[in-house]
Amino acid sequence: MRFGEYNIVTGNMIMSFPLCGWTCKGQGFNFTLFFNSKSVQDTTTGPGWSHTFSWHITGSNPKVVVSGDGTEIPFSVSSSGYTPPSCIHDSLADDTNGGWILTRSDNSRYYFNASGLLTSITANGNTTSCTYSAGLLTSVSDAVGRTLTLGYAGGKLATVTDYENRQWTILTTANGVSSIAEPPLNGNTYTQSFGYTLGNLTSVTDKLGRVWSYAYDPDSFLTQMTDPDNKQWQLRAANSTYAPPSTEDSLEQEEVSYVWPYDVSAVGVLTNPGGSSVSFGCDSLGRVVAFRGETDDRAVFSYDASNNKISQQNDTGVVW
Repeated sequence: MRFGEYNIVTGNMIMSFPLCGWTCKGQGFNFTLFFNSKSVQDTTTGPGWSHTFSWHITGSNPKVVVSGDGTEIPFSVSSSGYTPPSCIHDSLADDTNGGWILTRSDNSRYYFNASGLLTSITANGNTTSCTYSAGLLTSVSDAVGRTLTLGYAGGKLATVTDYENRQWTILTTANGVSSIAEPPLNGNTYTQSFGYTLGNLTSVTDKLGRVWSYAYDPDSFLTQMTDPDNKQWQLRAANSTYAPPSTEDSLEQEEVSYVWPYDVSAVGVLTNPGGSSVSFGCDSLGRVVAFRGETDDRAVFSYDASNNKISQQNDTGVVW
């Protein structure tokens, strides 16, 4: 998907719009704006929007880690500590300052203060540090001291300035980010803009004036994407109540009917501009357990108790 990715099971769309970045020790440095269609967070960039350093922790039990792209990971709380959902390999622990430490699967560590705000990230022995004023993130410094500065207007992110003094200007409305203006280049300023309907992101206009459009069902599940050449993709999320789940998916344009495996409880479908479709069968836990491709190629998947995929079998019986 242009600008990001779409979850065929949940119907969630995450778009990313990189602003700036540079090579440095650790994981490298980048600042990206994200739009998460299913996010209920309202941040300094507006509803559903966030950025690379928007990480924070909220709630009591579960304790919810909200990542930079708006994805939420709930950790259940007990006397023995914090337990993530199965298939999540990050761990959460109390810090001595009253905050928390999130250790990710790549061994990077995210440190949060007692208010749940991200204060630093350590990766490969190098630390990225965050500075706040009145609860607003005002600067982020890499391991050698190069600093990204954030400015605000009315509590909303308005400017992002890198260590070379290049500045991006962001306009945020009640719906979310309305526009992103890049630093002038050869006397020209290039802008991306965003349109909304009923709180849903319905259009993205890139810096060259090309427009991508998006349509939704009444429950805000993405159902259609149209590119600047008017090519359309139709989407049906497995969890959408406006496309009733079925264990048999009949595709009229192909005049074929495919009976899904017994453990499929919902079906997600992506139809390409040419009319061919790709289908995903999901079980009651939301795991993709079967796949049907554009040329009627098929596969089934199995998982362990921790929801890790352990095998895949194609329609010829080959297992790997």
